[in-house]
Amino acid sequence: MAVNPAIAVNPALLRDGTPDSGGFPPNPAGGPSGYTALLNRVGDYAFGLESAAGMPHAAIAGNNLGPGGTLATGTGGAQRIGDYAAATLGRQSAEADAASAAAAQSGAVRAQFDAMVQAREGVDVDAEMAAMVQLQNAYAANARVMSVVQSMWDALLATVR
Repeated sequence: MAVNPAIAVNPALLRDGTPDSGGFPPNPAGGPSGYTALLNRVGDYAFGLESAAGMPHAAIAGNNLGPGGTLATGTGGAQRIGDYAAATLGRQSAEADAASAAAAQSGAVRAQFDAMVQAREGVDVDAEMAAMVQLQNAYAANARVMSVVQSMWDALLATVR
């Protein structure tokens, strides 16, 4: 797709028309500020069911896409871009819902598997963590007691000397 060089130089020609615009004469001097017939036709044919009067758009391809022709969208057959976009969004929404359902099912299977492993091993992770915290607190308390005993012993030896 390329932009007509005349339009690239003078973008107002996009609105007003060009001499070689396929049967649309340019907007005459002193004519209306917008060439509405051309704009209406562009809108009708770009987003309608026909590419020109009596010429229907070809269906948008949905198969044999990509460099190797191996890709498919699963939404082919639409003639209008709006219909194609709606079908594509609908398919993507359905795939997202299916993926969410599969993730939920996978999470449930994992939870069930974790419960089976825990029951088999007989290890309660929460109880083990609580016991480890208690052991750590007891060790810290014993370390403080030993530090005080050492200080008392040093004071006793200092008074005997």
